[in-house]
Amino acid sequence: MKDFTSQVAEFASPFPSKIFEQELDKVGIEYHSFNKSSGDGGLDSVIFFVDSRDFNEAFQLKEKVDKENAASELKHMHPFRKIVSYFFLLLIVIYVAYKFIFN
Repeated sequence: MKDFTSQVAEFASPFPSKIFEQELDKVGIEYHSFNKSSGDGGLDSVIFFVDSRDFNEAFQLKEKVDKENAASELKHMHPFRKIVSYFFLLLIVIYVAYKFIFN
C-alpha cells in the first residue's frame, strides 16, 4: 500500500499542474492532488503528494515541467517587455531633447 506522504510539487497555475498530472500518469506514478485555497479569494494552488519511493522520479518530472513552463512564459512575455523597454527609452530621448532645446 502506498502512503502518499511526500509533497513533491505545488503549482499556483492550472496549466503546469495539468501537464504534471499527465507526466506522472505517463510514467505510472500514483499521486494524490489537493486544491489549496488561499481563503481570501486569491489564487488557488494544487499540491501533489506521492509515495516516498517515487519521490525522486516525480521531483525530476516536476523540474522538467517547471523548466518548460518558464521557457514558455519567457517566450510569450518577451515581445511585451521589448515594447515597454522601447517606450521608456523613447520617453528618455524626448526628455533629453526637451532639456537640450529649451535650456
